[in-house]
Order: sequence, then structure tokens, then C-alpha cells
Amino acid sequence: MGYELRAWQRKEAISDDLSQYNKTSLRPGEYNMLMLIAGVHPDYRLNRTFSPDDMVKEPATAEDVRRLRLALGLKHAEIAALFGYKPASWQTKEKAAQRGVKLKTGEFNFLLLLAGEHPSLQLVEKVKQDQLPT
Repeated sequence: MGYELRAWQRKEAISDDLSQYNKTSLRPGEYNMLMLIAGVHPDYRLNRTFSPDDMVKEPATAEDVRRLRLALGLKHAEIAALFGYKPASWQTKEKAAQRGVKLKTGEFNFLLLLAGEHPSLQLVEKVKQDQLPT
């Protein structure tokens, strides 16, 4: 997920309940990716069992970030809100010359999943209990 072991251990020490991670410094993109990996996301699941080899570890380029946002049909403000950033902060991720903070590994993998461009995984919508045929 792009964390050093010690930093991750501090996050894990907060609680055994994965839902508590949204009260840490994890951004929503990382949090959603963790929920997908753990199989506890309320709306989606992965198309198959996750393996650590499935994570795209190469850093996202500014071109990747822009292309994926456009593929999703989202404006800067919309994608920024989805990932927990201010619009101006998100815009720096799309400009190669800017020295903005790059997307973290978990965020980039979640963005790839949302756009349907992850090389080895796909998002599958969960069927809600009230949507099941009777």
C-alpha cells in the first residue's frame, strides 16, 4: 500500500476492526482499497481472491492520473472529493511539472479499478439483500 512497516504497524495498533482505519491518516482511496482487499467493502468486491502480486507497484504518472480521471468522466472537484483531497491538490497530481504529492499505491490501484483499467483485478458490484429475487 506504499507504507513503511513501522508506519503501518502504528495504523494497525488502532483497532482490529478495519472500519476504524477511516479515522487514521488513510485517504478514502486507500481505505476503499483496503476494504476491497479484505472483502468488507459495502458496495463492491474484487472479481477474485486478492494476491499481493496483484498490486500495481509502479508509481502513477501525471498523465495516468489525468487519463483515468477523464475515463471516469469526473471533474477535478468530483475526483478530489472522492479521494479526500482539495481540488487544487488533486490538480497537482495531473501536472508533471508540479511537485505535488503523488498518488499512493493503494490510491492508484483503486483509481485503476474504478476506471476498469486494473491489469489483474475488476470491481464487481455486490447484490444487496433487498435486490435479491423473492
